Amino acid sequence: MSKISVEVKKDLLDQAREYFETASNEELVEKAFSVFLHWEAGRWIVAQGGTQPDIEDIPRRRWEQR
Repeated sequence: MSKISVEVKKDLLDQAREYFETASNEELVEKAFSVFLHWEAGRWIVAQGGTQPDIEDIPRRRWEQR
């Protein structure tokens, strides 16, 4: 694991802490990076969806409550 120094505005840090419910700055930054990477990966996947416009729809199973 690498150590880096990051400056974050206090109001952003406090707002993020409310969402993630963690007291540790290290955990908070790690979770923020994780969410950001998942978000960007999702955007990339959506952008790739237009590369095969003639693809057949994939049947999906519906989730049923039991």
